[in-house]
Amino acid sequence: MIDTKIRPLVQTLFNDMGRWLVKTKIQPNQISIGAFVAGLFSAGFIAFGQVFSAIALLWVSGLLDVLDGTVARLSGKTSRYGAYMDLIFDRLVESSFVFGFAIWHNQHHWVFYLFFIGVIFNFSTFMVAGALFQNKSDKSIYYDFGLVERTETFITFTLMALFAQVAVYILMVFNLLMFLTGIVRFYRICKIFRKGDY
Repeated sequence: MIDTKIRPLVQTLFNDMGRWLVKTKIQPNQISIGAFVAGLFSAGFIAFGQVFSAIALLWVSGLLDVLDGTVARLSGKTSRYGAYMDLIFDRLVESSFVFGFAIWHNQHHWVFYLFFIGVIFNFSTFMVAGALFQNKSDKSIYYDFGLVERTETFITFTLMALFAQVAVYILMVFNLLMFLTGIVRFYRICKIFRKGDY
């Protein structure tokens, strides 16, 4: 929800950063790979309880994830391949972070299992919507909003790292919101089909 509602208000800042990156001749896919690598290192650090390094790299990964698409649009280099790479890398970073956290705090595995089930369910509804419906935004695919998006995920991970003793409850709340997002999206798509609007 934050990405959908708040990001347009601060996109000018990302555009300024993107224009500088365009001048460096860096390619959008290289930025995506940088985001992916930073995210994996973040997961590695959290697995060993290095909280602040993990959080810093997590948000570096998030910033680069915003900038890869921004640079692609500003340089006229948007592509389906880039969008595909970005979406897959995002899920791998998120899953790796939770896996790393589970190594660090290995109690209550069922909450972590629920997270992975929720990711599969929620991402499936997102991707199906992206494949079926016409895209009318500057995104590479149709982007269906949800209660929890990338920024909410990173905020959740940050809170889990900072308050590890209650992380299971933080993740449980996030899991519920993620399932609710998937259910609402699934219902909304089914309703469109039933009305014959597609």
